[in-house]
Amino acid sequence: MAAKEEYFNPKTGENHGIFGYKYLKFHRMRDPKWTAGDKMIQYVGITKIYDRDRKLQALKTIMARKNKQQYTRRVNKMLKDDTGYLNVANVGDAQRIKNIFQGHFEMQRAYHPLMIENIVEKIDQRTFAKRKALDALVHRFKTLSAAYEKELIKVSELQDRTKFMDPQELYEEIEAKSYELELRHCGTRIRTADAINRAYNEIIRTMLKDSIYYDPVLNALQEDLTEQHRFINKIRNTGIPTMKNVQSLQQEFEDIDRKTSKELTDRFNALMEHREVLNANNRRVKTLVRRDSDFDVNPSRYDRDTRSMADLKIQMEEIEKILKQLKNATSCGKPKEIYPRVKQQIRDSEKMKKNLEKREHQRSITQIEADIAEMCHDELANDFTPDEIRRIENYRLVEKKINAEKIKQKELLENKSDLKDARNMLKSAFQHILDVLRNVDNGVVNSFKSESANPDSLLDLPYFDFNQVMKNPPPKLLEGDLLVFISKAKTKISNLMNIYRDVELTSKQDILNLKYQSNILEEYNKQNMKSMKDIGKSIMEDIVIDDPNVYSRKQIKAISANIVENNMKRED
Repeated sequence: MAAKEEYFNPKTGENHGIFGYKYLKFHRMRDPKWTAGDKMIQYVGITKIYDRDRKLQALKTIMARKNKQQYTRRVNKMLKDDTGYLNVANVGDAQRIKNIFQGHFEMQRAYHPLMIENIVEKIDQRTFAKRKALDALVHRFKTLSAAYEKELIKVSELQDRTKFMDPQELYEEIEAKSYELELRHCGTRIRTADAINRAYNEIIRTMLKDSIYYDPVLNALQEDLTEQHRFINKIRNTGIPTMKNVQSLQQEFEDIDRKTSKELTDRFNALMEHREVLNANNRRVKTLVRRDSDFDVNPSRYDRDTRSMADLKIQMEEIEKILKQLKNATSCGKPKEIYPRVKQQIRDSEKMKKNLEKREHQRSITQIEADIAEMCHDELANDFTPDEIRRIENYRLVEKKINAEKIKQKELLENKSDLKDARNMLKSAFQHILDVLRNVDNGVVNSFKSESANPDSLLDLPYFDFNQVMKNPPPKLLEGDLLVFISKAKTKISNLMNIYRDVELTSKQDILNLKYQSNILEEYNKQNMKSMKDIGKSIMEDIVIDDPNVYSRKQIKAISANIVENNMKRED
Protein backbone atom coordinates (compact mmCIF):
# COMPACT_ATOMS: atom_id res chain seq x y z
CA MET A 1 0.00 0.00 0.00
CA ALA A 2 1.46 3.28 -1.08
CA ALA A 3 2.37 5.74 1.58
CA LYS A 4 -0.05 8.57 2.09
CA GLU A 5 1.10 11.83 0.57
CA GLU A 6 1.79 14.51 3.15
CA TYR A 7 1.81 18.19 2.27
CA PHE A 8 4.26 20.59 3.89
CA ASN A 9 2.89 23.97 4.90
CA PRO A 10 5.77 26.23 5.88
CA LYS A 11 5.21 28.69 8.69
CA THR A 12 5.65 32.35 8.29
CA GLY A 13 8.55 34.19 9.81
CA GLU A 14 6.43 35.68 12.53
CA ASN A 15 5.04 32.33 13.71
CA HIS A 16 8.33 30.33 13.53
CA GLY A 17 9.89 28.79 16.62
CA ILE A 18 13.22 29.85 18.09
CA PHE A 19 14.35 31.40 14.81
CA GLY A 20 11.30 33.60 14.26
CA TYR A 21 11.53 37.30 13.46
CA LYS A 22 10.86 38.33 17.02
CA TYR A 23 13.70 36.10 18.35
CA LEU A 24 16.29 36.74 15.69
CA LYS A 25 16.99 40.25 16.96
CA PHE A 26 18.39 38.81 20.17
CA HIS A 27 20.96 36.89 18.11
CA ARG A 28 21.81 39.95 15.99
CA MET A 29 20.62 38.04 12.94
CA ARG A 30 17.75 40.25 11.80
CA ASP A 31 18.05 42.74 9.00
CA PRO A 32 15.11 44.51 7.29
CA LYS A 33 16.97 44.20 3.96
CA TRP A 34 17.00 40.40 4.09
CA THR A 35 15.07 38.47 1.51
CA ALA A 36 13.58 35.03 1.85
CA GLY A 37 16.71 33.51 0.23
CA ASP A 38 18.96 35.18 2.80
CA LYS A 39 16.91 33.76 5.60
CA MET A 40 17.01 30.31 4.00
CA ILE A 41 20.80 30.56 3.80
CA GLN A 42 20.94 31.38 7.51
CA TYR A 43 18.67 28.44 8.35
CA VAL A 44 20.72 26.09 6.16
CA GLY A 45 23.92 27.18 7.97
CA ILE A 46 22.35 26.55 11.35
CA THR A 47 21.13 23.16 10.14
CA LYS A 48 24.68 22.26 9.04
CA ILE A 49 26.00 23.26 12.45
CA TYR A 50 23.45 20.97 14.12
CA ASP A 51 24.31 18.10 11.75
CA ARG A 52 28.04 18.56 12.45
CA ASP A 53 27.38 18.58 16.20
CA ARG A 54 25.27 15.44 15.93
CA LYS A 55 28.03 13.65 13.97
CA LEU A 56 30.61 14.81 16.51
CA GLN A 57 28.51 13.48 19.38
CA ALA A 58 28.10 10.17 17.54
CA LEU A 59 31.89 9.91 17.04
CA LYS A 60 32.46 10.71 20.71
CA THR A 61 30.00 7.95 21.66
CA ILE A 62 31.85 5.48 19.39
CA MET A 63 35.22 6.47 20.86
CA ALA A 64 33.91 6.08 24.41
CA ARG A 65 32.53 2.64 23.55
CA LYS A 66 35.84 1.58 21.98
CA ASN A 67 37.78 2.85 25.01
CA LYS A 68 35.50 0.85 27.29
CA GLN A 69 35.97 -2.26 25.14
CA GLN A 70 39.76 -1.81 25.15
CA TYR A 71 39.78 -1.30 28.93
CA THR A 72 37.60 -4.42 29.33
CA ARG A 73 40.02 -6.49 27.20
CA ARG A 74 43.01 -5.20 29.18
CA VAL A 75 41.32 -6.00 32.51
CA ASN A 76 40.39 -9.50 31.26
CA LYS A 77 43.97 -10.12 30.13
CA MET A 78 45.34 -8.89 33.47
CA LEU A 79 42.83 -11.09 35.31
CA LYS A 80 43.85 -14.11 33.22
CA ASP A 81 47.58 -13.53 33.83
CA ASP A 82 47.10 -12.93 37.55
CA THR A 83 44.94 -16.07 37.78
CA GLY A 84 47.75 -18.05 36.16
CA TYR A 85 50.31 -16.62 38.57
CA LEU A 86 47.98 -17.40 41.49
CA ASN A 87 47.56 -21.00 40.34
CA VAL A 88 51.35 -21.36 39.97
CA ALA A 89 51.85 -19.95 43.49
CA ASN A 90 49.16 -22.20 45.04
CA VAL A 91 49.43 -25.44 43.07
CA GLY A 92 52.79 -25.24 41.29
CA ASP A 93 54.00 -24.83 37.74
CA ALA A 94 53.10 -28.14 36.11
CA GLN A 95 54.70 -27.25 32.78
CA ARG A 96 57.99 -26.35 34.43
CA ILE A 97 57.98 -29.66 36.32
CA LYS A 98 57.37 -31.52 33.01
CA ASN A 99 60.27 -29.68 31.40
CA ILE A 100 62.56 -30.50 34.33
CA PHE A 101 61.65 -34.22 34.27
CA GLN A 102 61.72 -34.47 30.48
CA GLY A 103 62.58 -38.06 29.59
CA HIS A 104 61.76 -39.36 33.10
CA PHE A 105 58.10 -40.37 32.77
CA GLU A 106 57.97 -42.26 36.07
CA MET A 107 59.11 -39.15 37.98
CA GLN A 108 56.61 -37.01 36.03
CA ARG A 109 53.75 -39.25 37.07
CA ALA A 110 55.02 -39.51 40.65
CA TYR A 111 55.66 -35.82 41.28
CA HIS A 112 53.08 -34.21 38.97
CA PRO A 113 50.59 -32.93 41.61
CA LEU A 114 53.33 -31.66 43.98
CA MET A 115 55.09 -28.31 44.17
CA ILE A 116 58.81 -27.87 43.49
CA GLU A 117 59.73 -27.56 47.20
CA ASN A 118 57.92 -30.80 48.02
CA ILE A 119 59.57 -32.54 45.04
CA VAL A 120 63.02 -31.48 46.24
CA GLU A 121 62.23 -32.72 49.75
CA LYS A 122 61.01 -36.11 48.41
CA ILE A 123 64.09 -36.54 46.22
CA ASP A 124 66.35 -35.65 49.17
CA GLN A 125 64.59 -38.29 51.29
CA ARG A 126 64.96 -40.97 48.60
CA THR A 127 68.60 -40.23 47.81
CA PHE A 128 69.79 -39.80 51.41
CA ALA A 129 71.44 -43.23 51.55
CA LYS A 130 73.01 -42.80 48.12
CA ARG A 131 74.39 -39.40 49.00
CA LYS A 132 75.76 -40.75 52.25
CA ALA A 133 77.48 -43.58 50.38
CA LEU A 134 78.79 -41.12 47.80
CA ASP A 135 80.28 -38.94 50.53
CA ALA A 136 81.97 -41.98 52.06
CA LEU A 137 83.38 -43.04 48.67
CA VAL A 138 84.61 -39.52 47.94
CA HIS A 139 86.33 -39.37 51.32
CA ARG A 140 87.91 -42.78 50.69
CA PHE A 141 89.03 -41.70 47.22
CA LYS A 142 90.68 -38.57 48.62
CA THR A 143 92.44 -40.57 51.33
CA LEU A 144 93.73 -43.18 48.86
CA SER A 145 94.81 -40.45 46.42
CA ALA A 146 96.82 -38.69 49.13
CA ALA A 147 98.46 -41.98 50.14
CA TYR A 148 99.22 -42.79 46.47
CA GLU A 149 100.83 -39.39 45.97
CA LYS A 150 103.01 -39.89 49.04
CA GLU A 151 104.14 -43.32 47.76
CA LEU A 152 104.94 -41.87 44.32
CA ILE A 153 107.04 -39.13 45.94
CA LYS A 154 108.95 -41.74 47.93
CA VAL A 155 109.56 -43.83 44.77
CA SER A 156 110.82 -40.79 42.85
CA GLU A 157 113.14 -39.86 45.72
CA LEU A 158 114.57 -43.38 45.73
CA GLN A 159 115.05 -43.30 41.96
CA ASP A 160 116.85 -39.96 42.14
CA ARG A 161 119.02 -41.26 44.97
CA THR A 162 120.05 -44.37 43.00
CA LYS A 163 120.60 -42.42 39.78
CA PHE A 164 122.58 -39.44 41.06
CA MET A 165 124.49 -40.95 44.01
CA ASP A 166 128.20 -39.98 43.89
CA PRO A 167 128.12 -38.53 40.32
CA GLN A 168 131.53 -38.11 38.69
CA GLU A 169 131.34 -35.42 36.01
CA LEU A 170 133.84 -35.99 33.21
CA TYR A 171 135.94 -33.36 31.45
CA GLU A 172 134.29 -34.24 28.15
CA GLU A 173 130.85 -33.53 29.66
CA ILE A 174 132.00 -30.05 30.80
CA GLU A 175 133.34 -29.30 27.30
CA ALA A 176 130.12 -30.62 25.76
CA LYS A 177 128.05 -28.28 27.96
CA SER A 178 130.19 -25.26 26.97
CA TYR A 179 129.94 -26.22 23.30
CA GLU A 180 126.18 -26.60 23.64
CA LEU A 181 125.92 -23.11 25.21
CA GLU A 182 128.04 -21.63 22.40
CA LEU A 183 125.86 -23.40 19.84
CA ARG A 184 122.74 -21.87 21.38
CA HIS A 185 124.37 -18.42 21.25
CA CYS A 186 125.40 -18.98 17.62
CA GLY A 187 121.87 -20.02 16.74
CA THR A 188 120.54 -16.82 18.31
CA ARG A 189 123.07 -14.73 16.36
CA ILE A 190 122.19 -16.54 13.12
CA ARG A 191 118.48 -15.87 13.63
CA THR A 192 119.23 -12.20 14.36
CA ALA A 193 121.39 -11.87 11.23
CA ASP A 194 118.71 -13.59 9.18
CA ALA A 195 116.06 -11.14 10.45
CA ILE A 196 118.31 -8.14 9.67
CA ASN A 197 119.06 -9.55 6.19
CA ARG A 198 115.33 -9.98 5.49
CA ALA A 199 114.68 -6.38 6.59
CA TYR A 200 117.42 -5.01 4.32
CA ASN A 201 116.17 -7.11 1.40
CA GLU A 202 112.68 -5.70 1.92
CA ILE A 203 114.11 -2.14 1.94
CA ILE A 204 116.09 -2.80 -1.28
CA ARG A 205 113.03 -4.33 -2.95
CA THR A 206 110.90 -1.30 -2.02
CA MET A 207 113.56 1.11 -3.32
CA LEU A 208 113.86 -0.83 -6.58
CA LYS A 209 110.10 -0.73 -6.95
CA ASP A 210 110.07 3.06 -6.41
CA SER A 211 113.05 3.65 -8.73
CA ILE A 212 110.78 3.64 -11.80
CA TYR A 213 109.53 7.06 -10.69
CA TYR A 214 112.98 8.63 -10.29
CA ASP A 215 113.74 9.14 -14.03
CA PRO A 216 110.51 11.08 -14.85
CA VAL A 217 111.03 13.30 -11.80
CA LEU A 218 114.65 14.05 -12.75
CA ASN A 219 113.66 14.71 -16.39
CA ALA A 220 110.94 17.13 -15.27
CA LEU A 221 113.43 18.97 -13.04
CA GLN A 222 115.92 19.17 -15.91
CA GLU A 223 113.24 20.61 -18.21
CA ASP A 224 112.31 23.22 -15.58
CA LEU A 225 115.97 24.25 -15.24
CA THR A 226 116.31 24.58 -19.02
CA GLU A 227 113.11 26.66 -19.19
CA GLN A 228 114.34 28.99 -16.44
CA HIS A 229 117.73 29.39 -18.16
CA ARG A 230 116.05 30.35 -21.43
CA PHE A 231 113.76 32.83 -19.67
CA ILE A 232 116.70 34.52 -17.92
CA ASN A 233 118.60 34.80 -21.23
CA LYS A 234 115.56 36.38 -22.91
CA ILE A 235 115.20 38.95 -20.10
CA ARG A 236 118.93 39.73 -20.29
CA ASN A 237 118.85 40.15 -24.09
CA THR A 238 115.78 42.37 -23.86
CA GLY A 239 117.26 44.62 -21.17
CA ILE A 240 120.72 45.17 -22.72
CA PRO A 241 119.60 47.77 -25.36
CA THR A 242 117.61 49.60 -22.72
CA MET A 243 120.60 49.79 -20.39
CA LYS A 244 122.75 51.20 -23.20
CA ASN A 245 120.31 54.09 -23.84
CA VAL A 246 119.41 54.71 -20.20
CA GLN A 247 121.19 58.08 -20.01
CA SER A 248 119.52 59.46 -23.12
CA LEU A 249 116.14 58.18 -21.98
CA GLN A 250 116.69 59.73 -18.53
CA GLN A 251 117.56 63.09 -20.13
CA GLU A 252 114.48 62.89 -22.32
CA PHE A 253 112.34 62.09 -19.27
CA GLU A 254 113.71 65.08 -17.37
CA ASP A 255 112.97 67.43 -20.32
CA ILE A 256 109.40 66.14 -20.60
CA ASP A 257 108.95 66.46 -16.84
CA ARG A 258 110.23 70.03 -16.83
CA LYS A 259 107.97 71.03 -19.72
CA THR A 260 104.98 69.35 -18.10
CA SER A 261 105.53 71.04 -14.74
CA LYS A 262 105.95 74.43 -16.45
CA GLU A 263 102.74 73.97 -18.41
CA LEU A 264 100.85 72.91 -15.30
CA THR A 265 102.17 75.95 -13.40
CA ASP A 266 101.06 78.31 -16.18
CA ARG A 267 97.62 76.74 -16.26
CA PHE A 268 97.32 76.95 -12.50
CA ASN A 269 98.26 80.65 -12.52
CA ALA A 270 95.73 81.34 -15.28
CA LEU A 271 93.09 79.47 -13.30
CA MET A 272 93.83 81.51 -10.20
CA GLU A 273 93.51 84.77 -12.18
CA HIS A 274 90.15 83.64 -13.54
CA ARG A 275 89.07 82.69 -10.01
CA GLU A 276 89.94 86.19 -8.74
CA VAL A 277 87.88 87.69 -11.57
CA LEU A 278 84.97 85.41 -10.61
CA ASN A 279 85.23 86.36 -6.96
CA ALA A 280 85.20 90.06 -7.87
CA ASN A 281 82.14 89.64 -10.13
CA ASN A 282 80.31 86.91 -8.20
CA ARG A 283 76.80 88.41 -8.32
CA ARG A 284 77.04 89.21 -12.00
CA VAL A 285 78.24 85.73 -12.87
CA LYS A 286 75.43 84.08 -10.87
CA THR A 287 72.85 85.79 -13.05
CA LEU A 288 74.56 84.41 -16.15
CA VAL A 289 74.81 80.76 -14.93
CA ARG A 290 71.78 78.48 -15.34
CA ARG A 291 70.37 76.65 -12.38
CA ASP A 292 70.76 73.23 -13.98
CA SER A 293 74.36 73.91 -15.02
CA ASP A 294 77.26 71.85 -13.67
CA PHE A 295 79.36 74.98 -13.23
CA ASP A 296 79.66 76.06 -9.59
CA VAL A 297 80.67 79.61 -8.78
CA ASN A 298 81.06 78.89 -5.02
CA PRO A 299 84.80 79.15 -4.30
CA SER A 300 84.48 76.86 -1.24
CA ARG A 301 83.57 73.94 -3.46
CA TYR A 302 86.90 73.88 -5.30
CA ASP A 303 89.57 71.30 -4.40
CA ARG A 304 92.55 73.11 -2.96
CA ASP A 305 94.75 69.99 -2.51
CA THR A 306 98.11 70.05 -4.21
CA ARG A 307 99.69 67.12 -5.98
CA SER A 308 101.78 66.21 -2.98
CA MET A 309 98.66 66.29 -0.76
CA ALA A 310 96.88 63.90 -3.10
CA ASP A 311 99.87 61.54 -3.04
CA LEU A 312 99.94 61.87 0.73
CA LYS A 313 96.24 60.94 0.93
CA ILE A 314 96.86 57.84 -1.16
CA GLN A 315 99.79 56.89 1.02
CA MET A 316 97.70 57.52 4.16
CA GLU A 317 94.97 55.19 2.88
CA GLU A 318 97.57 52.48 2.27
CA ILE A 319 99.07 53.10 5.70
CA GLU A 320 95.60 52.89 7.30
CA LYS A 321 95.00 49.56 5.58
CA ILE A 322 98.35 48.26 6.86
CA LEU A 323 97.57 49.56 10.37
CA LYS A 324 94.18 47.84 10.30
CA GLN A 325 95.81 44.55 9.30
CA LEU A 326 98.41 44.98 12.05
CA LYS A 327 95.69 45.69 14.63
CA ASN A 328 93.81 42.56 13.60
CA ALA A 329 97.00 40.49 13.63
CA THR A 330 98.22 41.74 17.02
CA SER A 331 94.74 42.09 18.60
CA CYS A 332 95.38 45.73 19.55
CA GLY A 333 92.69 48.35 20.05
CA LYS A 334 94.89 51.38 19.40
CA PRO A 335 97.71 51.97 16.86
CA LYS A 336 100.01 53.09 19.69
CA GLU A 337 99.90 49.57 21.14
CA ILE A 338 101.08 47.89 17.93
CA TYR A 339 104.82 48.52 18.26
CA PRO A 340 105.13 47.35 21.92
CA ARG A 341 102.98 44.33 21.15
CA VAL A 342 105.04 43.40 18.08
CA LYS A 343 108.26 43.91 20.05
CA GLN A 344 106.97 41.62 22.83
CA GLN A 345 105.84 39.02 20.29
CA ILE A 346 109.28 39.09 18.65
CA ARG A 347 110.90 38.45 22.04
CA ASP A 348 108.41 35.67 22.76
CA SER A 349 109.04 34.09 19.37
CA GLU A 350 112.80 34.18 19.99
CA LYS A 351 112.28 32.50 23.37
CA MET A 352 110.05 29.90 21.75
CA LYS A 353 112.69 29.23 19.09
CA LYS A 354 115.31 28.74 21.80
CA ASN A 355 112.97 26.42 23.72
CA LEU A 356 112.26 24.48 20.54
CA GLU A 357 115.97 24.09 19.84
CA LYS A 358 116.52 22.95 23.43
CA ARG A 359 113.61 20.50 23.23
CA GLU A 360 114.89 19.18 19.91
CA HIS A 361 118.33 18.68 21.44
CA GLN A 362 116.78 16.90 24.44
CA ARG A 363 114.67 14.80 22.10
CA SER A 364 117.73 13.74 20.09
CA ILE A 365 119.57 12.85 23.32
CA THR A 366 116.53 10.89 24.55
CA GLN A 367 116.30 9.08 21.22
CA ILE A 368 119.99 8.16 21.39
CA GLU A 369 119.56 6.91 24.97
CA ALA A 370 116.47 4.93 23.93
CA ASP A 371 118.39 3.33 21.06
CA ILE A 372 121.27 2.45 23.39
CA ALA A 373 118.83 1.05 25.97
CA GLU A 374 117.05 -1.00 23.30
CA MET A 375 120.38 -2.37 22.08
CA CYS A 376 121.39 -3.22 25.66
CA HIS A 377 117.99 -4.83 26.24
CA ASP A 378 118.40 -7.00 23.13
CA GLU A 379 121.88 -8.01 24.24
CA LEU A 380 120.65 -8.85 27.75
CA ALA A 381 117.65 -10.74 26.36
CA ASN A 382 119.95 -12.92 24.22
CA ASP A 383 122.61 -13.28 26.93
CA PHE A 384 122.71 -16.79 28.43
CA THR A 385 125.87 -16.54 30.50
CA PRO A 386 125.89 -17.95 34.05
CA ASP A 387 126.19 -14.46 35.53
CA GLU A 388 123.11 -13.26 33.69
CA ILE A 389 121.12 -16.36 34.65
CA ARG A 390 122.20 -15.87 38.27
CA ARG A 391 121.17 -12.21 38.11
CA ILE A 392 117.71 -13.12 36.76
CA GLU A 393 117.22 -15.72 39.51
CA ASN A 394 118.28 -13.20 42.16
CA TYR A 395 115.86 -10.66 40.70
CA ARG A 396 113.00 -13.15 40.87
CA LEU A 397 113.87 -14.09 44.46
CA VAL A 398 113.98 -10.43 45.48
CA GLU A 399 110.65 -9.83 43.75
CA LYS A 400 109.08 -12.76 45.65
CA LYS A 401 110.44 -11.40 48.93
CA ILE A 402 109.04 -7.95 48.16
CA ASN A 403 105.61 -9.44 47.40
CA ALA A 404 105.73 -11.43 50.65
CA GLU A 405 106.66 -8.30 52.60
CA LYS A 406 103.81 -6.41 50.95
CA ILE A 407 101.36 -9.14 51.98
CA LYS A 408 102.70 -9.01 55.56
CA GLN A 409 102.41 -5.24 55.59
CA LYS A 410 98.83 -5.48 54.37
CA GLU A 411 97.98 -8.02 57.10
CA LEU A 412 99.62 -5.82 59.74
CA LEU A 413 97.59 -2.82 58.57
CA GLU A 414 94.38 -4.87 58.75
CA ASN A 415 95.26 -6.10 62.24
CA LYS A 416 96.11 -2.56 63.27
CA SER A 417 92.74 -1.30 62.07
CA ASP A 418 90.97 -4.14 63.92
CA LEU A 419 92.93 -3.37 67.10
CA LYS A 420 92.08 0.29 66.72
CA ASP A 421 88.36 -0.54 66.46
CA ALA A 422 88.55 -2.80 69.52
CA ARG A 423 90.46 -0.15 71.47
CA ASN A 424 87.82 2.45 70.58
CA MET A 425 85.03 0.09 71.66
CA LEU A 426 86.76 -0.53 75.00
CA LYS A 427 87.32 3.19 75.47
CA SER A 428 83.65 3.86 74.74
CA ALA A 429 82.56 1.15 77.23
CA PHE A 430 84.83 2.37 80.04
CA GLN A 431 83.89 5.95 79.30
CA HIS A 432 80.23 4.98 79.66
CA ILE A 433 81.04 3.36 83.04
CA LEU A 434 82.88 6.51 84.15
CA ASP A 435 79.96 8.63 82.99
CA VAL A 436 77.59 6.52 85.09
CA LEU A 437 79.91 6.76 88.14
CA ARG A 438 80.97 10.38 87.68
CA ASN A 439 79.49 11.49 91.07
CA VAL A 440 81.32 8.83 93.10
CA ASP A 441 84.12 10.19 95.37
CA ASN A 442 82.71 13.73 95.13
CA GLY A 443 80.78 13.86 98.38
CA VAL A 444 77.44 13.04 96.79
CA VAL A 445 77.10 9.70 98.64
CA ASN A 446 78.88 9.51 102.00
CA SER A 447 76.95 6.70 103.65
CA PHE A 448 74.39 4.09 102.75
CA LYS A 449 70.76 4.91 103.42
CA SER A 450 69.39 2.00 105.42
CA GLU A 451 65.81 3.19 105.46
CA SER A 452 64.67 4.24 102.00
CA ALA A 453 61.49 6.00 101.09
CA ASN A 454 61.25 3.83 97.97
CA PRO A 455 60.59 0.10 98.27
CA ASP A 456 63.28 -0.50 95.65
CA SER A 457 66.67 0.46 97.07
CA LEU A 458 68.23 0.71 93.60
CA LEU A 459 66.45 4.01 93.05
CA ASP A 460 68.58 5.52 95.85
CA LEU A 461 71.84 4.94 94.00
CA PRO A 462 73.84 8.11 93.25
CA TYR A 463 73.51 7.83 89.45
CA PHE A 464 69.70 7.83 89.77
CA ASP A 465 69.57 10.90 92.03
CA PHE A 466 68.69 13.59 89.49
CA ASN A 467 68.24 16.29 92.15
CA GLN A 468 71.95 16.44 92.97
CA VAL A 469 74.15 19.05 91.38
CA MET A 470 76.39 17.77 88.56
CA LYS A 471 79.81 18.47 90.06
CA ASN A 472 81.78 16.76 87.27
CA PRO A 473 80.63 17.19 83.66
CA PRO A 474 80.70 14.11 81.41
CA PRO A 475 84.09 13.60 79.66
CA LYS A 476 84.56 14.10 75.94
CA LEU A 477 84.39 11.08 73.67
CA LEU A 478 87.50 8.89 73.22
CA GLU A 479 90.08 11.15 74.88
CA GLY A 480 93.02 9.81 76.87
CA ASP A 481 94.72 6.44 77.23
CA LEU A 482 92.84 3.15 77.68
CA LEU A 483 94.82 2.25 80.82
CA VAL A 484 93.81 5.56 82.41
CA PHE A 485 90.14 4.75 81.73
CA ILE A 486 90.54 1.26 83.23
CA SER A 487 92.31 2.53 86.39
CA LYS A 488 89.70 5.26 86.95
CA ALA A 489 86.83 2.81 86.47
CA LYS A 490 88.49 0.30 88.80
CA THR A 491 88.93 2.96 91.52
CA LYS A 492 85.34 4.22 91.23
CA ILE A 493 83.82 0.71 91.20
CA SER A 494 85.89 -0.34 94.25
CA ASN A 495 84.83 2.80 96.12
CA LEU A 496 81.20 2.20 95.20
CA MET A 497 81.36 -1.42 96.36
CA ASN A 498 83.02 -0.37 99.65
CA ILE A 499 79.98 1.80 100.38
CA TYR A 500 77.60 -1.22 100.16
CA ARG A 501 79.98 -3.89 101.55
CA ASP A 502 79.01 -3.76 105.23
CA VAL A 503 75.25 -3.47 104.66
CA GLU A 504 73.06 -5.97 106.51
CA LEU A 505 70.72 -7.74 104.09
CA THR A 506 67.16 -8.82 104.89
CA SER A 507 65.96 -12.40 104.68
CA LYS A 508 64.32 -11.79 101.31
CA GLN A 509 67.51 -10.25 99.96
CA ASP A 510 69.51 -13.23 101.29
CA ILE A 511 67.19 -15.65 99.49
CA LEU A 512 67.52 -13.71 96.23
CA ASN A 513 71.29 -13.54 96.64
CA LEU A 514 71.52 -17.30 97.21
CA LYS A 515 69.25 -17.94 94.23
CA TYR A 516 71.45 -15.72 92.04
CA GLN A 517 74.59 -17.56 93.21
CA SER A 518 73.00 -20.96 92.60
CA ASN A 519 71.97 -19.95 89.07
CA ILE A 520 75.50 -18.79 88.32
CA LEU A 521 76.97 -22.05 89.67
CA GLU A 522 74.47 -24.13 87.68
CA GLU A 523 75.33 -22.30 84.45
CA TYR A 524 79.03 -22.70 85.16
CA ASN A 525 78.59 -26.44 85.84
CA LYS A 526 76.69 -26.88 82.56
CA GLN A 527 79.45 -25.19 80.60
CA ASN A 528 82.10 -27.19 82.46
CA MET A 529 80.31 -30.50 81.82
CA LYS A 530 79.93 -29.69 78.15
CA SER A 531 83.64 -28.92 77.78
CA MET A 532 84.52 -32.11 79.70
CA LYS A 533 82.29 -34.16 77.39
CA ASP A 534 84.02 -32.69 74.34
CA ILE A 535 87.43 -33.44 75.84
CA GLY A 536 86.40 -36.99 76.70
CA LYS A 537 85.00 -37.53 73.23
CA SER A 538 88.26 -36.42 71.64
CA ILE A 539 90.21 -38.64 74.06
CA MET A 540 87.99 -41.65 73.30
CA GLU A 541 88.54 -41.20 69.60
CA ASP A 542 92.29 -41.52 70.11
CA ILE A 543 92.11 -44.52 72.50
CA VAL A 544 92.59 -47.95 70.91
CA ILE A 545 90.77 -50.75 72.81
CA ASP A 546 92.36 -54.17 72.72
CA ASP A 547 89.16 -56.04 73.58
CA PRO A 548 88.04 -58.00 70.46
CA ASN A 549 84.39 -57.84 71.51
CA VAL A 550 84.42 -54.04 71.51
CA TYR A 551 84.47 -52.50 68.03
CA SER A 552 86.69 -49.52 67.30
CA ARG A 553 85.49 -46.36 65.59
CA LYS A 554 86.89 -47.42 62.20
CA GLN A 555 85.21 -50.85 62.47
CA ILE A 556 81.89 -49.20 63.31
CA LYS A 557 82.24 -46.95 60.22
CA ALA A 558 83.05 -49.94 57.99
CA ILE A 559 80.04 -51.89 59.31
CA SER A 560 77.73 -48.90 58.73
CA ALA A 561 79.09 -48.51 55.18
CA ASN A 562 78.33 -52.21 54.43
CA ILE A 563 74.82 -51.80 55.82
CA VAL A 564 74.24 -48.75 53.61
CA GLU A 565 75.47 -50.63 50.50
CA ASN A 566 73.17 -53.57 51.22
CA ASN A 567 70.20 -51.24 51.66
CA MET A 568 70.99 -49.51 48.36
CA LYS A 569 71.18 -52.85 46.53
CA ARG A 570 67.88 -53.89 48.10
CA GLU A 571 66.21 -50.63 46.98
CA ASP A 572 67.53 -51.02 43.41
